[in-house]
Parts: sequence; structure tokens; C-alpha cells
Amino acid sequence: MPENPGLQALRGLMLTLGVIVVLQPESEQFKPSLLYAVIAGVAYALYIIITKKLTFRAPPILTLFYSALVGIIIMTPLAISSWVTPDLKGLLMGAAMGFVAAASHFMIIKAFEFASASELSPFNYFEIVVAIILSYLVFDFVPNFMAILGLIIIIGSGLFVSWRAMKNNQIQDKQVDAVIEPL
Repeated sequence: MPENPGLQALRGLMLTLGVIVVLQPESEQFKPSLLYAVIAGVAYALYIIITKKLTFRAPPILTLFYSALVGIIIMTPLAISSWVTPDLKGLLMGAAMGFVAAASHFMIIKAFEFASASELSPFNYFEIVVAIILSYLVFDFVPNFMAILGLIIIIGSGLFVSWRAMKNNQIQDKQVDAVIEPL
């Protein structure tokens, strides 16, 4: 059963509202550089959409390879413009980060083979919670009330859509089971 277009529009509206509340564009704390986070979010969303579409069309390793290739093509000009040759510690940290990123991307690709994007989205919201905890532990930064409120709106709307998708999948499974007659 496809997701209701009205529900999709409501989710988009709620996510937009949540982002506006988090960014607080009218406050003195707003910096235009925060828009880089919005760009990163859009890029990640496109990555997830494309990865989901490729899940059943290409082997996971091939999808991972092309994802990395696109990243290299996009990031190379930026890296060249500010390149500093790393020392051994920097090389090891970069290699470790690359390995963890590749393994994570591979797991995302494999997850899409077994579940829908709506079913997997709660894990993305868990990332937000972990990022807030790490921002406090590492940088001693606590988001203000409006940022927390915006994050609650974003997480709540995403969890609602995930719940609806899982409920629709259960209804669809029951309908399929009802059609199959025992021998």
C-alpha cells in the first residue's frame, strides 16, 4: 500500500517547521554557515533515496563503489584547494575514518535490502540524539530550548511516518495472507 500523499505533505511540512525552529533564522545566534548543515542534510537524503533505488538493481559492492566515486568527484576540488599533507597520525586517522565510513555505507545498503526507508528512519533520529550527547560531552555545548523543540518536531514527525508505514505493511501482509488459500 503506497504512502498517502497527504501524509507525505504533512511530514514535509512538519520537517520544514522543525528545521526552521532549530535554525532560528531570526535570532542573533543564526549564522549563514548553518545553511551548510541544510545542504548536507539534502545531500544525505539524496544519497539515501538513490541508494534505496539501487538496492535491487546492483550488487551492494557496486553501489558502494559508485557512491565512493561520486564522493571523490565532488570532494576532490574542495580538497585540492586546501590540501595539507598529513603526518602519519593523520593518515592513520583518515584510513580508519574511511574504513568505518565504507563499512557503515555497506550496512546501509544491506539494510535497504530487508526494510523500507520509513522503517529504517528511526535509526537516523537516534543519530540526532547521540550527536546532542556527544556535543555536550566533547564540546560542553547544550542546545537551547528552541533547538530541542525543533528536534522533537523533526523526530516526532519521522517516527509518526515510520509507525504509519509499518502499520500499512502489517495491513498489506494480512491482505496477502487472506488471499492465499490453504491447500
